[in-house]
Amino acid sequence: MCLALYGKEELDALQAMAKEKFSSVRNLNHEVVHFRGQPCTPEHLQIIVKAIPITEGHSLRFSWPVLPSLLHYKEAPLHYTSHLLEHEGKGSVLALLRELGWAKGLAAGESSSLHFAFLNVEVDLTDAGEEHVEEIIGLIFQYLSILRGEDGVHSWIFDELKAVADMQFHFQDKYSPFSYTSELAANMRIFPPEDWLAGNLPRVFDQQIISQAMEPLTPERVRIFVYSKKYTDVATEVEPWYGTQYNCEKIESSLLSKWKSSEVDPRLHLPAPNEFIPRDFSILNDADSSLNVPCVLKNSKMSRLWYKPDTKFLTPKAQLELLFICPVAYTSPEAVLLASIFSDLVNDYLSAYTYSAQVAGLSYGFSSPDDGFSLSVSGYNDKMMNLAKKIVAAIVNFEVKEDRFSIMKENIQKSLINRRFEQPLDQAAYNGFYLMIYKNVHFTEMLEVLPTLTAETLQQFIPQLFNRVFLECFISGNVTSAQAEDFLQHVEDSLSNGVKSKPAFSSHLKEKRTIRLEDGANFTYPTTGRNPEDENSGLYLSLQLGPDETQLNVLSELLRYMMNKECFHQLRTIEQLGYVVDLQSEYLYGIRSLDFYIQSTVKDPESLEARVEAFLEQYQETLEKMSREDFETNLESYIKLKLEKHKNIWEEIGELWGEIRNGTLKFTRGKMEASAARNIKKQEVVEFYSTYVLQDAPRRRKLSCQVYGNKHLDAYKVMKGEEAHDSTSLLVSDASQVEPESKTNPEPMGEAITATPPKVPEEILDSQADGGRAVNLTKDSGPVSNSHTGVEHEGIPSNDTDVFTTNELVAAHIKEEAKEAQERDGNVIQPTSGLEKKFQHEVSDGEESLGAIESNVSVKEVNAPKATEGNDGQKEAKSKRRRQLIDDMDAFKRSQSLYGSLWGGMHHHHTILQLASSVQPKEV
Repeated sequence: MCLALYGKEELDALQAMAKEKFSSVRNLNHEVVHFRGQPCTPEHLQIIVKAIPITEGHSLRFSWPVLPSLLHYKEAPLHYTSHLLEHEGKGSVLALLRELGWAKGLAAGESSSLHFAFLNVEVDLTDAGEEHVEEIIGLIFQYLSILRGEDGVHSWIFDELKAVADMQFHFQDKYSPFSYTSELAANMRIFPPEDWLAGNLPRVFDQQIISQAMEPLTPERVRIFVYSKKYTDVATEVEPWYGTQYNCEKIESSLLSKWKSSEVDPRLHLPAPNEFIPRDFSILNDADSSLNVPCVLKNSKMSRLWYKPDTKFLTPKAQLELLFICPVAYTSPEAVLLASIFSDLVNDYLSAYTYSAQVAGLSYGFSSPDDGFSLSVSGYNDKMMNLAKKIVAAIVNFEVKEDRFSIMKENIQKSLINRRFEQPLDQAAYNGFYLMIYKNVHFTEMLEVLPTLTAETLQQFIPQLFNRVFLECFISGNVTSAQAEDFLQHVEDSLSNGVKSKPAFSSHLKEKRTIRLEDGANFTYPTTGRNPEDENSGLYLSLQLGPDETQLNVLSELLRYMMNKECFHQLRTIEQLGYVVDLQSEYLYGIRSLDFYIQSTVKDPESLEARVEAFLEQYQETLEKMSREDFETNLESYIKLKLEKHKNIWEEIGELWGEIRNGTLKFTRGKMEASAARNIKKQEVVEFYSTYVLQDAPRRRKLSCQVYGNKHLDAYKVMKGEEAHDSTSLLVSDASQVEPESKTNPEPMGEAITATPPKVPEEILDSQADGGRAVNLTKDSGPVSNSHTGVEHEGIPSNDTDVFTTNELVAAHIKEEAKEAQERDGNVIQPTSGLEKKFQHEVSDGEESLGAIESNVSVKEVNAPKATEGNDGQKEAKSKRRRQLIDDMDAFKRSQSLYGSLWGGMHHHHTILQLASSVQPKEV
């Protein structure tokens, strides 16, 4: 047995603890089981296997049986070999394959045990590359012949690897103690005591050992695997475990000879020395050490610079986050795709240059989120700004290469097509987020317009893309304020001079808004899984709570913290609903929700939802009967979690950038919420639960997204069939098709709850017996929806309410009502309890309606299914409200009111100036 203890105690105390806790463990003197010899006999070598993958795409894999590197861990021969094989710089295999348009990526590495190992090389092929597999194999062997040659092993290459490994060891970040002790305990079984901490760091250059490790990497000892859907005709065998179709055959001797004797392509050669290996590890101390939150160094029409020096970890590392907010980037599916292809091409063009930076401990990411482009650079600060400026230059001087454009387009097309193979739970969650985000693009829209895009289209799009830009920048770590300002000025100058960018208008910026479900909402969006062969079903059930507010955040997170183990125990362990059961308190564009995720082959989504509702009813009793001691224990654990210190600088920067990126600016959120939590009483949590979470809670707002796998298609058909034949259901795609209802008041619709509209003529509105309201669609009125005031919430004002309707008879009345609503402090239902008073502002603050429902009606109301008896004898939870079945996702979104906006990263100046005046960096 190997034991590693990690703690703040002295070594003597840790040793005493180990003796006390583990001295009773008996030593049985069992020997470690050894599996000596090689797993591959000659018949397993010189083979090529062609197999059919599940997803779209092509790949090529090489595998050679080799001696494990643990036998020579200080010399690291396979580390040296893998580093060169997967290099992306000029002269590498991947650089040449990309130039030829045959590959998208290449990875190399060892999979090993104590006695045998394999060196694997995997190439991600393009469609063109799949047609040149033999040539690609030949290029791999040509490069290996360079490595095995007299000039293939160099001490300077090893010294670079050693310098990087030493640097990473001495400046490694703290990470999870659990992971660290697990790693140490594993090292104790492999390495001598003096190397338990260092492990397999490269330390000794030995040319002979490295050369010997490369000797087996020949055509005679290779195993080749090719994966493509084009092998349907030849892949006639089926393996018994996963049913994969494949074909295995010996490689012809003539082909082996060709690969072995072919001349080396002159474009292949060893890499140049790495210019990014840092040399300066000094700590910069030019800022006020009391500056614990980001401050604003610059705030102009075109940019804003946030800055925070490292005053805590004191490591030679830094991070730069730069958001290019480009209003044009998200105006249509075409714009989204072109922006994505642009970012992919920039990364592609830079790959040969940036690979050396990544080897040297720098990392970067350039991507296209929903409001422009995001550039992130992090690592050792010595060369970080050099890399960042090189990336900016590539962005500004971008030119489309038609051959690379075709490959990036192909990659995106396959990625979109492969979404049908996503897990059903991921599909359900995607549907939920799409329904709740006001303006976003569905992947099917992108798949439809992608074929129309050309390299010329992208070249014409670039000037529009960067015509108007706003830069949101955050620089933190071992960087001076002068360096931070210099970098942002460099970016501004590059954009202004290179692509003639001008500052973006605030009216151009994307509003990040979510749909606001009405109190009592009970929406369901059912669909079948995209993969007809997948037996799993998925459920995403979201209970929308309200805007970002300290008290609400604490109550929702504390409740989730207390419920989580009970939820998993009941639904996963006891009821065995599925392998994936999760409960999260989540945050979408400033709006908090409590979300359930379940994936199952055992029950269909409707039954899963019923079991969630049953659990919620059951947990109410658990919560009410919870002792004071148990509640305080949970509360104290939650507070400790909120006050947990960041383990490394990346955690701190990530949290602060999240506040800037989301527009919330609560840089001390953990302390604020921990402080508020100390005053929380059990009764407040009980009230919160009965107000927002229970099935009959007055302020419950539920969205359920169901994905039915192929085992549950009958249940899906039953659901759709039942709804279609329900006498009270309403499903229309055009309001003009709705038959006029009687002018007399209809019978009350039980406990149906629909969106609360503004005051409209009595002939349009029927008050219900339970206090809810229903819209009566008639030829005289047309459909209408709720309208709320546009009120400021936490310094982020919403737009003026823009109410509209397709019915001329009520349009003027609706607009007049909206205008009156803006002039008063909220058109809300008066609170009926102390808890509702605390959150009254949620009903009005930051809310804004799109006005009346347009001509499309997106949901149909159905009677809830009757309670049934579960297999375990427990009664299924009875639905307390009429379900509203979503038929058209986009029409549903148009029919709902909205929460106030978060402005695409560009906060209002009064908020920024107020914060900037409170904390300023020390003058340099």
